[in-house]
Amino acid sequence: MDTIIPKPPAPSPLTPGSQNNNGNNEVGKNQAVDVPKLPKIKKSAGEFGKAFKWGSGLSFGCFIFIFFAVSFIVIFSVLTDNSNEPESTNKIVETQTEGTGRDKIVVINIAGEIIESSSALDMSNGAVSAIISNELKKAHEDKNVKAVVLSVNSPGGGVNPSFEIYKWVKALKLNNKPVVVSMGDMAASGGYLVAAPADKIYALPTTWTGSIGVIMSLPNYEGLFEKIGYKEIIIKSGKLKDMGSSSRALTDEEKALFQNMINDAYDQFVTIVAEGRGKDKPSIQKIADGRIYSGKQAKENGLVDELGGLDDAIKEAAKLSQITDYTVVEYSRPVSLSEKFLQFKTNINLLGVNLDLKKAQDAKPSLKYQWSIN
Repeated sequence: MDTIIPKPPAPSPLTPGSQNNNGNNEVGKNQAVDVPKLPKIKKSAGEFGKAFKWGSGLSFGCFIFIFFAVSFIVIFSVLTDNSNEPESTNKIVETQTEGTGRDKIVVINIAGEIIESSSALDMSNGAVSAIISNELKKAHEDKNVKAVVLSVNSPGGGVNPSFEIYKWVKALKLNNKPVVVSMGDMAASGGYLVAAPADKIYALPTTWTGSIGVIMSLPNYEGLFEKIGYKEIIIKSGKLKDMGSSSRALTDEEKALFQNMINDAYDQFVTIVAEGRGKDKPSIQKIADGRIYSGKQAKENGLVDELGGLDDAIKEAAKLSQITDYTVVEYSRPVSLSEKFLQFKTNINLLGVNLDLKKAQDAKPSLKYQWSIN
């Protein structure tokens, strides 16, 4: 008779937290543990590639769109820009601001650096002498204009454009049309020169004015050129033909020549101020060392007649021209599309390169009736 020997039961697997035969909360060496498995996320290589391509494509598409949008605006602005044509500076819009009388008092704004060029970039950043001169000429020729108020907010600018505006201001006076100046935040150097011949000058107590003098800035990159190994070969007809070159320092002779030019322009400035203010040149020279004055200080030294704003200047213009029923108008010029774009952003950042157009334009040396700290 066969004997049946029962098989011992298989040991049950221990789970974390159960006890072994010794009562210890341990897992045996040969004992299996049921560990819950995390669900697998199945993603094929093709799907990963598609997601990457979509992200890269979207980024590249945005870049292309922005690039062509900026390019289109720039090209369209250039093609439709007529600011270099003479008509662009001659177009003047007359806007009525107050009053209904037939007689007119014209307000002409001189804001920003006084410059000569009439490019779209310049027109969007400064007071172009050709435009302001045309406005003064219109006021000069209009029989209904009885007086002119110059609203000046400028640090000055080039010697020649400042002098051009000054000549038209003086022509108005010779035509028996009173000129009154209202100074804003600043009317310094060339900004003061164009105001000097006025019949009366108003300034705010905190206006910055004065800075009677001439300045010329000449860059010297000689040290920089040596460091980067750049050499410039100059072939010239005479020893002074390259005076002011940025590749070398000035000689003593060149410095003297430039200083003579500065002194001549300064003497003209002092003469204009002395005539306009009814004083002698020595008294003006005492206060014409280039320093800035507040409106209050300028009134004390005779550079300003009264402290007040634009409204005060308009009332004084009406008084000097002996009119009571009048209309106040402002002259302005239509702004082209290219100018609006440049007013929006003159510093164009293209592909990480910042193109400061205004500073690039100002790199040429010139004499200036301008107050500047850089």
